[in-house]
Amino acid sequence: MSTVPQDFESLAHEHRALLRHYGQVQTHCSRLVRAQAAEIEALRMQVMHLRAAVIMRDTLLAWAREDAAALCAGDRAPSPSRQAALVRRIGMLRMRLRGLMHRRTHWQRHPVSRTSI
Repeated sequence: MSTVPQDFESLAHEHRALLRHYGQVQTHCSRLVRAQAAEIEALRMQVMHLRAAVIMRDTLLAWAREDAAALCAGDRAPSPSRQAALVRRIGMLRMRLRGLMHRRTHWQRHPVSRTSI
């Protein structure tokens, strides 16, 4: 009969060791998931910045082609007022993009819980 308490104690000891190890593995996995989530978010931000750069580049390229086509067709160069309007428009688009990016960053840092919606 003395083997039952000894077996139980041995089993309890092994159980505690397994739970300790399980906790360590769970902590490690949680760290990995957080690191991957941070990396994914950084990559998403990079994609957004790159898309914005492509949009700006394509817009400027389209305007340059439009101006070149107008010059080749014998039209005069864009008027200074049109050039100034385009420069203002680019500035407004940049400010709008900056505001949207700022708002997105704020939402990511302060997420709204789904239960409060």
